[in-house]
Amino acid sequence: MNGGDWYRLEGMARNLLIDYDDVFVVSGPLWLPDPTLHDADGNPIVAYSVIGENQVAAPTHMFKAILAETAGGENRAVAAYVMPNRPIDAQLPLAAYQVPLEEVDRRGGIQLFPAVDRTEMADLGSLPSALYGSNDRAEQWRRFGQLKTAASQKQLDASWVAAQAGLEGEPTWVAEM
Repeated sequence: MNGGDWYRLEGMARNLLIDYDDVFVVSGPLWLPDPTLHDADGNPIVAYSVIGENQVAAPTHMFKAILAETAGGENRAVAAYVMPNRPIDAQLPLAAYQVPLEEVDRRGGIQLFPAVDRTEMADLGSLPSALYGSNDRAEQWRRFGQLKTAASQKQLDASWVAAQAGLEGEPTWVAEM
């Protein structure tokens, strides 16, 4: 999760401090249903991996909720994002992952930023500040994720060619990873 689009989202959150005095970020796991899986009654099924000796449940998705405000709690803006916990092939705009804050509340069983009046906040995702976080390093993470998840030699070869092409101009130590 720490690469690609998640990395861009973290960069966007950090860069909000250019326009805002305070930025509050809450991140966490979500276990969401797989839209392709249903039980006999048609109910969606949550399917997830367990990892390690202790069989720790790996979340299917991660969320990040961001509240930014100027001094004294004025000019508040909020946005919430949900991303799948897997490599993502295509570079999508961060807005593609944005969901209403209430959706993260409901799906996560929590209430984010409970002391803040949500009716008086701007949509952070619609502000020019939300364009922050696009960079080449995120694209490199995406390429390495494609290498890791290649299902065949043909996919691996194609991903390797794309990854090498994207390394032009990178420092030697990056190109040799």
